[in-house]
Amino acid sequence: MPDPAISTADRPTTFMQRAISLLGGKRAPLWLALAAIVVTLPSVWSGYYQDDHLIRLRFQGFPGLAGVHGKLLDTCVFSDGDPEQNRARMECGFLPWWTPTDWKIAFWRPLTGLTQYFDWKLFGDRAWVMHLHNLLWYGLLVLVLVALYRRMFKSAWVAGLAGLLYLLDPNHALAVGWIATRNAMLSSVFIVLVVYFHDKWRRDRSRACMYLAWLMLAAGLLGSEATVSAGAYLFAYALFVDRAPLHKRIVSLLPYLFIVIVWRMAYQHLGYGVSGTMLYTDPVVQPRQFLGDLLHHLPLLFFSQFITTDPSVYNFLPSTPVFFALWTVFVLTLILVGRVLWPLLKVDGTARFWALGMVLSALPVCTTIPQGRELMNPGIGATALVALFLGRHYLGNREKTRRGQRLAKAFVVIWLATHLVLAAVAMPISSYSAPAMPEQAARRMNAGAPNDVKLKDDTLIIVYSPADLLGSTLSVMRAAMKENVPGHCRTLSAGVSAVDVSRRDDRTLVLDLDDSFLTRPLCQVFRDPVANPMKAGDVVRLSGFEAGVEAVTKDGRPTRVAFRFDLPLEDPSLRWVVFKGESYAPFAVPKPGESVHVQSPSFSELVRWYTGA
Repeated sequence: MPDPAISTADRPTTFMQRAISLLGGKRAPLWLALAAIVVTLPSVWSGYYQDDHLIRLRFQGFPGLAGVHGKLLDTCVFSDGDPEQNRARMECGFLPWWTPTDWKIAFWRPLTGLTQYFDWKLFGDRAWVMHLHNLLWYGLLVLVLVALYRRMFKSAWVAGLAGLLYLLDPNHALAVGWIATRNAMLSSVFIVLVVYFHDKWRRDRSRACMYLAWLMLAAGLLGSEATVSAGAYLFAYALFVDRAPLHKRIVSLLPYLFIVIVWRMAYQHLGYGVSGTMLYTDPVVQPRQFLGDLLHHLPLLFFSQFITTDPSVYNFLPSTPVFFALWTVFVLTLILVGRVLWPLLKVDGTARFWALGMVLSALPVCTTIPQGRELMNPGIGATALVALFLGRHYLGNREKTRRGQRLAKAFVVIWLATHLVLAAVAMPISSYSAPAMPEQAARRMNAGAPNDVKLKDDTLIIVYSPADLLGSTLSVMRAAMKENVPGHCRTLSAGVSAVDVSRRDDRTLVLDLDDSFLTRPLCQVFRDPVANPMKAGDVVRLSGFEAGVEAVTKDGRPTRVAFRFDLPLEDPSLRWVVFKGESYAPFAVPKPGESVHVQSPSFSELVRWYTGA
């Protein structure tokens, strides 16, 4: 049946009537959940990607990586900050020489780890099974989200439209298609359930739902720390939806705050957290850095959410002046979005609830570099706003001024084109390509390095890698795929625009790095030069190898490093490679007194390498 909100005179054409009837039908949540699985089904064939290999190794006991170990369900722990473990990771090449001894990226997500171990224990080393499990979580997310929308919206078909917009959002593709990021979907599922049960508690006076809401928050926090974003929607609910007296609304939020405080205390007591990296920021420990990230990341994230672009592409742009110009465009565009939505926000408290929840839920995701997968929780509110706007416009609620009408019509076209038409094409493609393309590029890169049996007793030396994160993949990927892993692996430099390699003597190689070292987002994973600046005279000693920093920038980033080996550089146990074209290639060590210039690939070369063109 057509939505009752539409009068007989305003009933749509047959096609629109059928679409509205389908979106507003009783089975709409189920159909949309199935649609979410169907549009992301290509991800089943994408295989393993990056962190997925670490999950495999963890369940196998880290074979091929001598000295590396970790807890079974800590699938989101890359290092627990233990200096001995960091040294073992540096020896095998997982961490580069410039990593501080207390480097830590350790997330407490035991529920996520349990679901992944469940896949492994029942079905073994099968990527497609783990991908199917991801799809089930995405389908569940859409199911419960549409159920929440139907409770909060006056019109059932607009709720269905919001669910459709959400499930087609290409920004979710990587989270669905990457096994290691299942935590993103778990977080969103539990956030929606928290708000759903909270609403039933407050409006229907269901005491059972009160306890269920608390339980969902606690469970969600064990799946991902991003579940704290539930507080954003709960606060917005208390402000704009709850009709109880103010003091009762405040009291209703206190149990959630207590649960978060207890979780955070346990999180810290168990030793989880981040240290020594700029990939993640802890807002409790690094408040100034976090405020800077908010200013930088928020406009980019919301622009990507409303205009449907991938925010991760902007991580490859220089900080200034290109990014500043784009940042200005982002802000101006968002001002227009705010102008378009303002008439809706003025008259609809539910719309204000979604808007505030969207904004506040984006704050926690600003703790890391902008990525599409970080938009799943803000997207809950954003897609609700877009659907409410489209539904309001369709039912004839027009702007009073001609300028406002033209602007509103423009955004109707933009949002229908980007969030429905283009998104319907992009989502299936991206769900496969988002994890598969970088994985294939990494495999092409690593395929150029030696892979013979003797390598197990030798040292592989990577003179230059395009990014420090990429330099760490070789040993991990080969160990997971049961290929030949180097006895030791050393990445000398990564992510620089250019490096001059000179030979000082029989056993010493000197690298002169340009000013770009440790400045790009994907090249600051293993060291935070702000919190951990290096100084001339610093020495890092590993097996058969010593890195001595001889010169640094004013902010403590190395510009000249002397690498002294225990063996002559021509010794056959030292296997030299450098990134060239699209893979590692043999590197001829210069003779004493000579030097070699290594230039980073051009943008077009990186695109060809990434796409395999």
